[in-house]
Amino acid sequence: MEIFFLKKDEFLDCVKSRIDSLSFKSEKRKIEFLQGRFLLNFVLEKRYNIINPKIAYQEKKPVLEGGDIHFNISHSHGIVLAAFDYAPVGVDVEFIKSRNLDKLSLYFNRNFVNNSDFYKFWTLYEAEIKLSVKAVDKRQFNLFSDYFCTVVSPIQIDNLKIFQLYNSKNITFKEFFYEKH
Repeated sequence: MEIFFLKKDEFLDCVKSRIDSLSFKSEKRKIEFLQGRFLLNFVLEKRYNIINPKIAYQEKKPVLEGGDIHFNISHSHGIVLAAFDYAPVGVDVEFIKSRNLDKLSLYFNRNFVNNSDFYKFWTLYEAEIKLSVKAVDKRQFNLFSDYFCTVVSPIQIDNLKIFQLYNSKNITFKEFFYEKH
């Protein structure tokens, strides 16, 4: 399984020309959509040799038409992240901020001891919803010090690699080393 991510502000110039042609509830959602599609198309072409991928929707979930590659996208507070695998995948990334743990503990009927405890629960919850089948394996990790991520799969995750895209003169990606949980 491979996960790719980019920092939104580094890639805004790549999508500015398409922003005005789309209709969304907010400018933020429009930019997130375009950057997610940019990331998806870039990785499918450069990593998986799929040129001009066709995206369809099955039960409101984007899927790659006629492909063996499954993907899932998440975004939070300046990060767009996509997981790719040959099996279905669900992923969620969240910006870590201080939360009212007492209120959340009451709402979810569980005891959140600290923010890390809450984000482990919340990202797992979101990733499993996106997977839409029973999760057999999960991986949870920090992305930098201020994001938490969970990826789930209906099969054993053998080799998880994470790559960050950089927009210098040419867009490139390099492996990102992460803290496992």
